[in-house]
Amino acid sequence: MGAAIVAGFRWPGAWSFLLLTKVTPGIGVLWFAVRREWHSFGIALATTLLVVVISFALAPHLWFQWFDACAGCRTCHNSDTSRRSGFGSS
Repeated sequence: MGAAIVAGFRWPGAWSFLLLTKVTPGIGVLWFAVRREWHSFGIALATTLLVVVISFALAPHLWFQWFDACAGCRTCHNSDTSRRSGFGSS
């Protein structure tokens, strides 16, 4: 992941790897916007969009599964272990 961040500053398209695998480090793309490096910012977003469009065209069901998995993670904190320990109970 560190190598992808370093590569992303040299080759903005490398940010697509981070944006599509680990969402939080993808915030680093905003560095280009803050510095008003619009060309690099555009390359990073366009590359990511291109990967998303191609992968969705090839296997759309995998994207729906990914969204379902992300939505399922929100409920992980309300699992039985939190109820047994007394945390999160009302």
